[in-house]
Amino acid sequence: MTLGQIIKSFRTGVGLSQPEFAEKVGIEQSYLSKLENDKSLPSNEVIQSLLVALELTLEQLLSKIELEQEQQRLQQIPLIAEYFQKQKQHQIFTLRRYMYASSLLIVLGICSFYAGYTKTLFNENLYIYQSKGVNLVGEPDDIFQSWRHLTNKSNVDKKRQEMNERYDPKNIETQSFKGQSFIVPETAGNRYYWLDTRRPVPRLINTWLKIIGIFLFCSGIMGFVLERRLFRKVF
Repeated sequence: MTLGQIIKSFRTGVGLSQPEFAEKVGIEQSYLSKLENDKSLPSNEVIQSLLVALELTLEQLLSKIELEQEQQRLQQIPLIAEYFQKQKQHQIFTLRRYMYASSLLIVLGICSFYAGYTKTLFNENLYIYQSKGVNLVGEPDDIFQSWRHLTNKSNVDKKRQEMNERYDPKNIETQSFKGQSFIVPETAGNRYYWLDTRRPVPRLINTWLKIIGIFLFCSGIMGFVLERRLFRKVF
């Protein structure tokens, strides 16, 4: 619709004749006729008077205009030109935010996929540490393996019986790598744990991280594709 068609549509909608509406707006009937037939453009003051008479905002009035040629014609009116310029600036601001959001989705997608692929956040290894018993103060860490080499031949049987009595194996299973060995203090001494086994334990969350990463990445790319199309419409 053109501006003239919109004015006429609203005038007839409220049931006013041209003379009645022209009087309400404060203009000549002949001038109103020219406006409704798109033979003349209103000034800023007339536009404001029309809006008051029709009880409309400028946005409501211009929202009915769909023809690009009509929009260009109306930009000869300073008030409408200013409105279109503000609309354009708002659209540019929105597109920039859209672009930033798309960039963020791509970054988050890459990070999520990388975390799932490398198992950085959720390790898929199960580490099993073993200890054969409590080491007394002053004893070497591997006393349960090396006691024979540290004992006189005459005391081997006695030492064997002692070590058998002290033999108290314990295992620790963890998904955190604690090194090749570590020591846990206890009341009578220390427990020396060493890495005995490492085996893979798949975790579903890493698969989900990869899926989410791909989804976010694709969403960001699609955002840029749509942003380009919207950008061309604005300019």
